[in-house]
Amino acid sequence: MNNPAALTSFGKQLGVHFSSAKFYSDWSDNFGSGIARGFHSQGAIPELAWQPQINGEGVSFSDVTSGKYDGYINNFASSVQHLGFTIRINLAPEVNGNWEPWGIGNSGNNADNFKASYRYVVDKFRTQGASNVDWIFAPNIHYWGEGASYADLYPGNDYVDFVGLDGYNWGTTQSWSSWQSFSDIFRGSYNDLCSVSSKNVIITEFASTEIGGNKAQWILDMFRDVKSSFPRVTGLTWFNINKETDWRINSSDASMEAFKNGVHGNYSASINGSVSDQSQSQSQSYALNSNDPNSPENSNNPKVVELRKTESYVLPLQKTAFFNGESPKAVKAARTFKAKYQIYFWDGDIILAKMILEFLLFSIILITALLIEPGLRPQENEN
Repeated sequence: MNNPAALTSFGKQLGVHFSSAKFYSDWSDNFGSGIARGFHSQGAIPELAWQPQINGEGVSFSDVTSGKYDGYINNFASSVQHLGFTIRINLAPEVNGNWEPWGIGNSGNNADNFKASYRYVVDKFRTQGASNVDWIFAPNIHYWGEGASYADLYPGNDYVDFVGLDGYNWGTTQSWSSWQSFSDIFRGSYNDLCSVSSKNVIITEFASTEIGGNKAQWILDMFRDVKSSFPRVTGLTWFNINKETDWRINSSDASMEAFKNGVHGNYSASINGSVSDQSQSQSQSYALNSNDPNSPENSNNPKVVELRKTESYVLPLQKTAFFNGESPKAVKAARTFKAKYQIYFWDGDIILAKMILEFLLFSIILITALLIEPGLRPQENEN
């Protein structure tokens, strides 16, 4: 983020122009005007993921609407208003995730006080004259045990300019994970989100590991599927950081080449495995529009790139959170039934349903066998 020219440099390697750059801030941070101006200088729309947490503790949405944070919000809005150009703000990302300190079920937060606080903050910005904001509502993809539906959480079209989703292909990097295509990850959640909102969709965080499948082919399939099957997706945010696994576009020569081909519409490029490339250490997160500026049919639509602060991150599903370099701590989702027995809940809960049916069948057979045992039959009255 201190070197916004990295956007242009990496874009040249991929043959694209990135038109958005993303950064993350907590509610203990002032607005990063310098970061926003740096991205803007590269022709990128700054996109802020604004996380309602202070020192790792979630902000209570009821406290927001009570006015406790009015001074902070007003100062933040004033700083944004003085930029003089448009930014995007993703307020309370992954709010449906119980691993987030501000998520539903934590800090007294629920769907109703989330919606009220979201609208409250947007109204504060409007009162301050900060009309240069496009607001994003971006939950995580669906997971077992989530505490609220997208319909319950949605603040309404009057308060939202884009809707978004976060989701990852973890491959076989975790005991609970398996290789999933882009469509496997996003299809159901995308359909539900589109049924709730009429706004265009940005995939606000996604990436694939190299482990457990062919990442290069995954990338080609992703570009093809987005174009053919996700018509309301207008932007894709690639999380380009080597963290829990190597999420980067340039995690291998094959991955990099597949991206360069796929982004320009060549979904059938020859991919010959993956070659590890650890020479790139830049911690950046990139987002791409599904439209290609270099192809004839999309000459007016630039790509998008996003950069992410690394102070905090979380693992989807079985969650472990890290805050500002402190020792990792398990959050509530890691203690749920699903976290312990995650494997039984894949593939539409088919495995779980099969187990239940087998148990019921076994119980019926066992009870029947016991009842027909001579020693267990009711004794006839000899009289």
